[in-house]
Amino acid sequence: MYLTTPSVFAQLKIHLPSSSFSSSSLFLISEKRIILVYPSPLHSQASFIKSCGAARSQPLQTDFIQNKARVKVAREVAAAAREVASGANAVLYKLNNEFKNVSTSLADKTGLIRGAKDLAIDLQRRANELATSATNKLASIYGLWHLF
Repeated sequence: MYLTTPSVFAQLKIHLPSSSFSSSSLFLISEKRIILVYPSPLHSQASFIKSCGAARSQPLQTDFIQNKARVKVAREVAAAAREVASGANAVLYKLNNEFKNVSTSLADKTGLIRGAKDLAIDLQRRANELATSATNKLASIYGLWHLF
C-alpha cells in the first residue's frame, strides 16, 4: 500500500473522474483498490499523512528486520559457498599438480621405453646379421669339408 496524488495517475495515464477529487487529494493504493482518503472531514492533509506514516512505519520496520535477517542468512550462505569453493579449488590445484607430475613421469618413462625399444630393435637386427653371417660361414666350412 502507498499514498499517491492525482498527478501520479495522470503520469500513468489512468483516468479518474475529476468530480471525485481535487489536486490536493490523496489516494491510498493497494493491490486491488484505489481509495480516496483525503479530503476527509476528520483530518487535515498533514495530520492524515502523519497518521498514515505512523501506521505504515510498523510494517516497514518489520519488513526491514525480515530483510536484514534474509541478508544475514544470504551472507552466511555465500560465505559457506565461498569456503566450499575455496576447498574445491585447493583440491583441484593439488590434483592438477599431481597430474602434471604423473604426466612428466610418464613422458620420461615413455622416452626410456622408446630408447629401450630402439636399442632392442638394434640388438635384434645385429643378432640377425650375426646369425646370417654365422650360417653363411658354417655353410662355407661345411662345403669345404665335403671337398676334402
